[in-house]
Amino acid sequence: MGTKKPWVRGAVTLAVIGGLAAALMASPVGAALSKSKVKKIANKVAGNVANEVFDAEISNYYTKSEINQTVYRYEQSIPSGVTVTGVFGGLEYNDGTSSTGSFYNSSVSLPAPAPVALTDANVNFSNADAALAGDEDVACTGTVAAPTAPSGKVCLYISNTASVAANTADGTALPGSGGSRFGFAFNATGSGASAEIYGVWAYTAP
Repeated sequence: MGTKKPWVRGAVTLAVIGGLAAALMASPVGAALSKSKVKKIANKVAGNVANEVFDAEISNYYTKSEINQTVYRYEQSIPSGVTVTGVFGGLEYNDGTSSTGSFYNSSVSLPAPAPVALTDANVNFSNADAALAGDEDVACTGTVAAPTAPSGKVCLYISNTASVAANTADGTALPGSGGSRFGFAFNATGSGASAEIYGVWAYTAP
């Protein structure tokens, strides 16, 4: 692959529009058309040409996998079969009135909308974290170093914890949403004055 360099689809489109508009205005056909009609024709043709140029050019600098992991983020949703990953976690202290009972809850955003909403049933911790998780999923077979997820699921892999009570780590839909395409949540209950949990997650679009 060559050296990566940025391409802006809009710049290609503008360049093509300018050239087409000038050519049409100078032609016998264009002379009989209004400026607004010429602009409309140029815009339509330029859009198609720019898309072809952009797609062909970007393939010279990015692999298909890289395009799936970056360019798609600006499209409507994560493409089917593509796996995205990220990190989760943090530390929560209680209000100081008790030495136990701290509760940690947080949410995670996906890099682009999922094709379908994520619900409680498809956001789970890995089976390897069964001692701490309350919703472990045997289908989550990846690791912290190489997180994976089956189609349509979010899998969470714990990298570090402190004072998390057994069987309390839980992956959920975004609270109050009933299911969201934009992210998910997780929580854990502390066995001491704080609850600390960190890890990585993976999601594969169905």
